[in-house]
Amino acid sequence: MKHGIYYFHMLLLLILTGTPGGAGSAVQSKPVSFVLLHVNDTHSQFTPRPYALQFPGLGNPVPVPLGSVSKMAALVRQTREQSPHVLFLHAGDMVQGSLYYTLFHGQAEARVFNAMGLDVMAAGNHEFDRGTGGILPLMDHAQFPVVSANMDVSDDPNLAGRIAPYVIKQVDGVPVAVIGLLTRDLARISSPPDTLRMRPVIQTAQEAINRLTAQDIRIIILLTHIGYEQDRLLACSVTGADIIVGGHSHTLLGNFQDLGLTPEGPYPTVVTAPDGTDVLVVHAWKHTRLLGRLSVDFDAAGRIISHQGTPCLIAGTPLLDKEDQPLDPRTQEQVRLAIDRDTGMALPEADPAVAAIAEAYAIKVAELGSTIVGRAEQPLPHIRVPDPTMPQGSAIAPLVAESLKRKVKRNGFDVDIAIQNAGGVRTGIRAGEITIETIYNLLPFENTLVIFQMTGQQITTLLEDALSSIIDEQRFFGGFPYSSGLRFRVDPGAGKGNRVSGGEVMDGSGAWHPLNRHATYRVVVNSFLAGGGDGYTVFAGLKGHDTGFVDTQAFLEYVSAEKTLSPPARHSFFQTP
Repeated sequence: MKHGIYYFHMLLLLILTGTPGGAGSAVQSKPVSFVLLHVNDTHSQFTPRPYALQFPGLGNPVPVPLGSVSKMAALVRQTREQSPHVLFLHAGDMVQGSLYYTLFHGQAEARVFNAMGLDVMAAGNHEFDRGTGGILPLMDHAQFPVVSANMDVSDDPNLAGRIAPYVIKQVDGVPVAVIGLLTRDLARISSPPDTLRMRPVIQTAQEAINRLTAQDIRIIILLTHIGYEQDRLLACSVTGADIIVGGHSHTLLGNFQDLGLTPEGPYPTVVTAPDGTDVLVVHAWKHTRLLGRLSVDFDAAGRIISHQGTPCLIAGTPLLDKEDQPLDPRTQEQVRLAIDRDTGMALPEADPAVAAIAEAYAIKVAELGSTIVGRAEQPLPHIRVPDPTMPQGSAIAPLVAESLKRKVKRNGFDVDIAIQNAGGVRTGIRAGEITIETIYNLLPFENTLVIFQMTGQQITTLLEDALSSIIDEQRFFGGFPYSSGLRFRVDPGAGKGNRVSGGEVMDGSGAWHPLNRHATYRVVVNSFLAGGGDGYTVFAGLKGHDTGFVDTQAFLEYVSAEKTLSPPARHSFFQTP
């Protein structure tokens, strides 16, 4: 009965969004051309952040501010003024990543994209970091539909009937279907309620395409949040899709090598479907740094006859050097001229309407975020998985782990070890003042702290599973374990199950002792890992105690108490050559 009600709501929603008539009606009767604008993984980033770009004639890279919702809005508006038919799509993870989300829970993001005239959004995994409490405030304020065909919400009283599998937009009188798809890893990388059920991506996509083509709808866009490699697999596995607009992997596509960037493929990436037709795959990097733009021409039968991709980096000012000092006037002018000449970059003026909305929220964000709570003695960079450039790994993640252990110990919990996943730490910290905004950008998810009793063998298995997810499965790169109170040796070249050795645990006096596989230890982790996220499946068979303490607040208290942060003693792990 619940499923029947769910599909009735879906049918009603599709009718309200312009679903055409039943099967057999010839709805595609003329050629159509439109510009597809798209973004993904904007993560509540409203303002520009510097990114080092290389320009011809300049020896050193120049930190150029990239990303801005108000400048993006200006480009969207300009495109609509120049092109009669435009679709604007968001491929998920609109929220989570800054104080704009921490303070306003999706309201600010919804209002900004409402003002831009967003047509459709796919549900992303970070929309569920707070369960339904994360996505509902966003949807309550959004004037655009959220779609996901392979997520069954029929048993969730808050979401049933509110997330459609697809919507159909009329473009110059021609129906264009937009089908939403979300990674099946949702439960492992976010915190969705148990009421949500995920279906296979490829099977669900083909079923939806078949349903739409049976109605003679011949232009079909898959709006996905599954990652670039999975999008390429999807494109060569289904028949009937024309374009895949993706997100989740933060992938840069296009011809940006001259700027010192390393795109992962062409824009669009053309993949051959099982029936021999071309499928265009596009992504738009992350954090409002880039606006995807794809011009497509279809014939009367709904086949792509031509296309042109012109993704655009969104640049801003001021232009500063690495010490945050203004560039000299000559270099400033050279950079500006280079941006003007580069068809893959723009330096637009901010859209006044969106700028006004963002500024209203920015005032409140600035009031709280500008509070100084400590200082970094020197840079504390972050990397997910150690590599030759940073063989000892992240300099900040071990300090985060230490803050978790300190928080629970100061509140009466006797804990031996803290483990922090690399993906839960979103950025490094620059040398100098540390503000509340710095900390919330570092730890934006506000996970609670959960304590487990574990044997030494279970801890070793936990570490081995995390490394296997990265090395063997090439997934969950955010799962690399950083720790406090625990050190161990990693041999990435060893076989599965044999990569971790030499485990030691620190006692209360600071002395190290071998990790005893039969002894019991108390381990604190964030609630994301406690739920089995990032491949930490050992926790699924254990019962933990959720303290209710929040990791962001724990690190804020840690910085406030320490006052000055220094790089950690490199004892969290050893990596063999």
